Amino acid sequence: MKTKKVKKIESKHIYEKIYEYKNMDAMKRFFLFETERAENSFKVYNIIKEDFSKLNFMKILDYEKIEFSPMSIKTKLITEDIDKTYHGHYEHFFDYLAKSGDKEKILYAINRWSEVEKNFIKKGYYYLDFHLGNIMIDKNKSDKRYVIIDFDEMIKDPLFFRKKLFTRKSVRSFEVSIKLLLMQTNFPYKDKVEILQKIKDIKSFYNVKSRQEDLEQTKMILKNRSEDMF
Repeated sequence: MKTKKVKKIESKHIYEKIYEYKNMDAMKRFFLFETERAENSFKVYNIIKEDFSKLNFMKILDYEKIEFSPMSIKTKLITEDIDKTYHGHYEHFFDYLAKSGDKEKILYAINRWSEVEKNFIKKGYYYLDFHLGNIMIDKNKSDKRYVIIDFDEMIKDPLFFRKKLFTRKSVRSFEVSIKLLLMQTNFPYKDKVEILQKIKDIKSFYNVKSRQEDLEQTKMILKNRSEDMF
């Protein structure tokens, strides 16, 4: 699957995202073995905004099937600029936290993510790409409104045997974003340990085992200082 670059249309305050699938990738989606991302995003948005009325989501205006055949699929997703939707000045939560260098803000972000993740799963939503890059924050307002964006990898009510796999993907996606953040910031050792412990607790709650690459990332962050808890 190839996704073209997102196009922003300033005059209309919208983004257009083109998805293209060829050959086997197209066949899987034509015969409904896999979800087509533009259509999936549109459908998920229209139910999740009702199920979670107190959360803020990127507004999806429409999607279009430009070409739809067994060997070639092309679709378009149209979303509204969240600065227009929510009347603010938003940036990715990852960038906001990286610039802040504030441990308490990171711990708050982890707790808030964990709360939303539990509620998503409780209602049958599995956000496979639920990381700091897919959360936006209004950097100029004191209430720091958050907006969740990009539903390409949001699955509603998957088959039961996929739920554990999708949960692992979601938790690991967030874990990686936190670890990348720690690699880019200069926190004291004890603060890094505290943040990583929060992530470990979340993984334990969902029974997500650490892979070798996860352990290597942790060692890199802690500069190879041994920590039995990791």
